[in-house]
Amino acid sequence: MNLRTKCVIIGIASIPIITQASNASAGDTNWYPVALWEMNEGPKQSVLHDSTGNGFVGTIGTRIIKNGKYQTFPREDKQAFRPQHIDRIPDNDILDPGFGDFAVVARFKWGNNRHDINIVQKGQGNPTGGIFKMKTSLKSQAIGGIKCLFRGSAGNSQVESYPNHSPLNDGKWHTVRCERTVDGSSMFIDGVFVDNNPNLAGEISNDWPITIGGNIKCEQYLCNYWWGKIGYVRWVKN
Repeated sequence: MNLRTKCVIIGIASIPIITQASNASAGDTNWYPVALWEMNEGPKQSVLHDSTGNGFVGTIGTRIIKNGKYQTFPREDKQAFRPQHIDRIPDNDILDPGFGDFAVVARFKWGNNRHDINIVQKGQGNPTGGIFKMKTSLKSQAIGGIKCLFRGSAGNSQVESYPNHSPLNDGKWHTVRCERTVDGSSMFIDGVFVDNNPNLAGEISNDWPITIGGNIKCEQYLCNYWWGKIGYVRWVKN
């Protein structure tokens, strides 16, 4: 998709420019990154930078450890509210998938999580406008598994690594890509296809920020904070 969307000025607010970049998905030149958070900030930095130049910057939680290469999210009590444990990127209409093709890619190294943990999400619970989230699996037989949920105006479409892929809590870095298209949802791990679901989620367009590393609010006494390392998160459209 050789698009260049110009900045639209409304009053004093502006919508960031989206520029065409290199292939975001192998074999499909139409995918382009809307935002790329490389998590390469230094120890004293508090701003999460978007390296695409599209301006989707965020804030880095004060409990997150930064070394200029990746971020380390420490272990937290799953029942303790720790808003400083997450990265937060403000809501913007461009970040919403709408009805279009959409993907999220995250590179991470798992800690010792053994309960439901959210890695990256936009929306929480059942908000108006739907949600997307990438999270670990709660199923006991799927410890070490990842799943992605697209929940929109037409319902849910979910994909997961179990049982088609070995556990990811193996002390190694892994890259997970979850995408939603007109054919449903799909998951790829380290470049290899793992799962698909033909269900269509419909429109996803909410007013929640993107959070990396956990929920904004605890749910039923569980805060679902990620424990481990994250190397980057990429937000992609087609």
